[in-house]
Amino acid sequence: MLKKIIPLAIILILVGVMVVQAVEKDKEDQNVQKGKKLPTAASDQALDKLYNDIISSQIEEPDQDPEEGLNIGLKAPMFQLNTLDGQTMKLSDLKGKKTLINFFATWCTPCKTEMPLLEKFSIKHKSDLNIIAINIDPRANVKKYVNRLGLTFPILIDERGKVNENYQVIAIPTTFLLNEKGIIINKQIGELNEDQLKKMLNPQ
Repeated sequence: MLKKIIPLAIILILVGVMVVQAVEKDKEDQNVQKGKKLPTAASDQALDKLYNDIISSQIEEPDQDPEEGLNIGLKAPMFQLNTLDGQTMKLSDLKGKKTLINFFATWCTPCKTEMPLLEKFSIKHKSDLNIIAINIDPRANVKKYVNRLGLTFPILIDERGKVNENYQVIAIPTTFLLNEKGIIINKQIGELNEDQLKKMLNPQ
């Protein structure tokens, strides 16, 4: 709503400024004919200040940058998706441990590169960390992909793209780390290497 109001406000302001300037110009022409000089520079500065003040009052800082997706510190959106074997998994089922959510696609080369790393960490940290991956392209042969890479952690299928949308995923892979209460405490846009994943799980 705000994005629609701001352009309209700017147009109205510009029209108002043009009208005022036209009136000032007419007055200036009349004063010149009468031998008077109008301090136009001061008038222009006043109009500029008015314009800037109105624009500043109209524009509000967003809660989060839409180009960056969900911010750290926000509650992770709940979801319920099916696994490859047809079981239903809810995010709420995973509370009690930290949860790492990885969004991927089978055609994504960086995703394929980091999958073995996620598998390694899922085994190493099984007692204190949930790792799940959400596929954003249900048309792909995900089972074949998973079998080829030997993945054992849960793979969920976002058939309608709703979870991908709710998490504001703008690039893949994208990885979110949630604490035991489901709050986003870290995230990575793009491929993770081992050092980055270690740092993500254990920030200094």
